[in-house]
Amino acid sequence: MKVKVNTYGFIAQKLGSRLEVELKEEATVKDLISKLSEQIKGFDLTQEVVLVNGKAVKQDHPINDGDEVTIMPAIVGG
Repeated sequence: MKVKVNTYGFIAQKLGSRLEVELKEEATVKDLISKLSEQIKGFDLTQEVVLVNGKAVKQDHPINDGDEVTIMPAIVGG
């Protein structure tokens, strides 16, 4: 299946701001993050904010064919 991925911040600098990613059926957000992490060596993407079709989700959330996933760096203040 294919999902559209929008990225922001350093993730967009490394991967591009818009991607189309091929995943196996019954994939989860964790599967997507793992696949993208392979392309960005040395970066841990597991703490990033992930939206699926505009709703914030956790790593175990299922992804369906045609979903739009947004991944952006978590914001840390101080």
